[in-house]
Amino acid sequence: MLENKIAADSAVCSDGFLSYLKMTQDMKVEHKILNAGHGKRVKEGVFHIQHINAYPSRLHLWINTFRGVATKYLPNYLGWFRFFEAHDNPNENSILAMQTQLT
Repeated sequence: MLENKIAADSAVCSDGFLSYLKMTQDMKVEHKILNAGHGKRVKEGVFHIQHINAYPSRLHLWINTFRGVATKYLPNYLGWFRFFEAHDNPNENSILAMQTQLT
């Protein structure tokens, strides 16, 4: 599923699950193993999985503000969420650009 989606010069951070080991070997990308169960949350000062772990939590909290969403509009809600995640202070022009992309 991730073939051709991860650049060759990327580093994949994971918990060391066997399928990740095989995938990174097959794709010939660097693999940074972090084992939170053993207190290893950061490697080399920059590699960590906390952003990935926090993303579903932030998304769930944001979706809950709408008290549920229609499945057929889910791509729009996800796009809207990604927009606000990427823009700290959205202005009128950036919101207009987002609306244009959604339609």
